[in-house]
Amino acid sequence: MDMDNPTVLILQIEQLWRQRQDWLRAYNRLLLQAGAICRRYEAGDKRAAAALLKKLVKGTVEHPAAMAVAPLLIAMEQLEPHLQRAEQGAITLARKLPIATWCKTVRGVGVDGVALASIVGEAGDVTRFRTVSCFWKRMGLAPCTHRGGAPRLDQGALAQRRGAHHEQTVSVRLLCRMDAGGPI
Repeated sequence: MDMDNPTVLILQIEQLWRQRQDWLRAYNRLLLQAGAICRRYEAGDKRAAAALLKKLVKGTVEHPAAMAVAPLLIAMEQLEPHLQRAEQGAITLARKLPIATWCKTVRGVGVDGVALASIVGEAGDVTRFRTVSCFWKRMGLAPCTHRGGAPRLDQGALAQRRGAHHEQTVSVRLLCRMDAGGPI
């Protein structure tokens, strides 16, 4: 199998990015659980709980919550290198795509390759979408529509994608300009 074939690269990026997303969701769940434990120790005060969690993460405070939060923090620490490796792998592969050199010149995409890896990781081969609107919807960036007189934002495939990619709207637009006829 040709490792520089764009189709193969896209599949590898997609796989790495999805694995990263799975680990990121697990990391965030652990963080939320640790925050909930701290809130319990701080009688529901969110600000005090956030400050306590920050101190527990840094290891700068001895508190009864430390024992309860310790396994979660250890699990989070173990996930961090995996997250970084998956992200770096996807970025390295994204830089090998034919469109990567052009993306460096586009404002909002940048030269680091994170935006391109993110877009390709979420969408895969953009040529599989029937229309640009389908692509936007998949990315969670569907434009506002008017139904029943009230404007509403379409939810896209997943509402969480909107938050993850909202700042990359410019990056998505660049992929929509591609010439038809093959993967990026």
